[in-house]
Amino acid sequence: GTIEDSDAEGSAGPSTSYAQRQSLAFDRLSQQFECAVCLEMFYATSIVVLPCRDRYCVGCLKQLFLRATRDEGAFPPRCCSQAIPIDSIKIELSEAELKAFHKAKVGYTSQDRTYCSEPRCGSFIPSSSIHAAKATCPDCRNQTYTMCKTKFHENGDCPADKDLHNTLELADEKGWQRCRSCRQMVELVTGCYHMRCKCGYEFCYECGKQWKTCPCQTADEGRMYARGRAASQPIDRDHGALY
Repeated sequence: GTIEDSDAEGSAGPSTSYAQRQSLAFDRLSQQFECAVCLEMFYATSIVVLPCRDRYCVGCLKQLFLRATRDEGAFPPRCCSQAIPIDSIKIELSEAELKAFHKAKVGYTSQDRTYCSEPRCGSFIPSSSIHAAKATCPDCRNQTYTMCKTKFHENGDCPADKDLHNTLELADEKGWQRCRSCRQMVELVTGCYHMRCKCGYEFCYECGKQWKTCPCQTADEGRMYARGRAASQPIDRDHGALY
């Protein structure tokens, strides 16, 4: 077959001009260029010209991007201090390789990164997989605590969370209680020990256990009865005494 340039085959002009153009097209395709990395010679179809005008062979350029996917120190891929656009090699990357590159890009450019705490995984966990302080790995489903970057603590409390521990100390001083379901702090202002948290969990304010599973209920009923009886007694306004 023949290789044509941008002009239409039937365009006007002397046949010698067409023959010359055909010759130039063949010359361009047969010309070889040196790769700036491996220094091997390649035909133009296997060479990529970068923004800095250096030439890379397809193989070397692809390896540069694959290395950047694995090594943050090599990201983004550069030549002559200029970032190389992904479009330069995109067509040569598989779907999995392209996905891995974009995933690495998100991880490398994130400010407060969280990686899976499972040693056999270590994948970057994007913000879309983080809720409150719990980060769920999209690859292995392991849960990591974002505060200390270790495996998520079963009781929800992180030893590295200083603000939380200061709050817990204050709660001990004030006599506050925590919901054992969602770990929210609750303060009893008035009323009985029966607490219903906003998460729906019911518990005893006195001991923190699930409601109706502790003996505090009986004592609470007695306390409320005594309070109600005292409130119903007439008061001697002159001496403040109960009759």
